Amino acid sequence: MDDIMILGGGAAGLMAAVFAKQTAPRARVTVLEAGERVGKKLLSTGNGRCNLTNLRAEPADYAPAEPEELQRFPPERVLEAFAAMGLRFRTEADGRVYPASDMASSVLGGLCAGDGGRRARGRGAPAVDGGRTRGQPLYRL
Repeated sequence: MDDIMILGGGAAGLMAAVFAKQTAPRARVTVLEAGERVGKKLLSTGNGRCNLTNLRAEPADYAPAEPEELQRFPPERVLEAFAAMGLRFRTEADGRVYPASDMASSVLGGLCAGDGGRRARGRGAPAVDGGRTRGQPLYRL
């Protein structure tokens, strides 16, 4: 069994953990977060509603990102990933997509349980900090 460690428990780190677990289901995936909890900033996005994506967004809207990178993960694929986590969503007239609950906590819950329904477990653990470690939240899928 392989172990996979992801540094940073923000939205990208949590999504990386979900994809790592999907790619290697038998692996132990660990997310280390230097903050007080994973996904904390996610809870305040979209005025607490968490805008998942925008169906009208174009790669040029995300400058200076590389368009080919964004084309690999277009809005439709984002929604497929969230749907696979059991998250329901709705689309507003302007193309913005939010969780059906209108609560960012639904998105965080989906990301933390993105390994097929098992809840991520959290406990104090070392976090990387310039070569030193200190006790910080750890989440394991």
